[in-house]
Amino acid sequence: MLLKTNLGYIIFILLALILNIIISTIQFKSKYKLKEIMICLFIENIGIILGAKIFDIFTNIEIYKTMSIQEIILNGFSYWGSIFGAITGILIYAKLAKKSYTDLAQILFPNLILIYSISKIGCYLNGCCEGKILENGIQIPIQLIETVVFAIIYFYIILRKYKNMYQKIFISSILFCVFKLILEIFRQPVNIMPISISQIISIWAIIILLIWYKMFNKEEENDKSNSL
Repeated sequence: MLLKTNLGYIIFILLALILNIIISTIQFKSKYKLKEIMICLFIENIGIILGAKIFDIFTNIEIYKTMSIQEIILNGFSYWGSIFGAITGILIYAKLAKKSYTDLAQILFPNLILIYSISKIGCYLNGCCEGKILENGIQIPIQLIETVVFAIIYFYIILRKYKNMYQKIFISSILFCVFKLILEIFRQPVNIMPISISQIISIWAIIILLIWYKMFNKEEENDKSNSL
């Protein structure tokens, strides 16, 4: 039975954030002190929550104008906003603590995919982010499909080996963007635009990631040539 309140949604959002803290702590424990880990994750999760809410308000401003304060707080969290918030949070911590941003990102970025996977169960229970309705009247359970697909991607990312941490960041980010772009096709459109805001962001993110990784590989090749 579908829950028509925000209860299931909030529960799975919180579960995703809690698992992020637990898994990240385990992954970080060999490199950082517990206090450093807790501060980093606290800032990251604050960034995730604030980013998700602010971005959702920004992209749905007309809807939010009619909401009460309680509805504004409880309704709507944009995942792209949470990514931007997480990136900002990690940058702030890395700067303040004088830590390597790349080292933090190569652990925290893949876990954002797990957060997304789990949060889509909450979307399904809440009846939001719904899939398209087929001609036979059946609605595509896109939220659950995303849960399975991104869970598979997450485990693939953490189980495979990488040449360096830059490759890990690139592969985890590019896989998320590509599959987010594809699966968005099967969601109910929320506006009259031919593609969604999420797809536009995914396309730009893919372009930026490809340019960034190509530049990094070129720089690495130059460094190897100079060392010979």
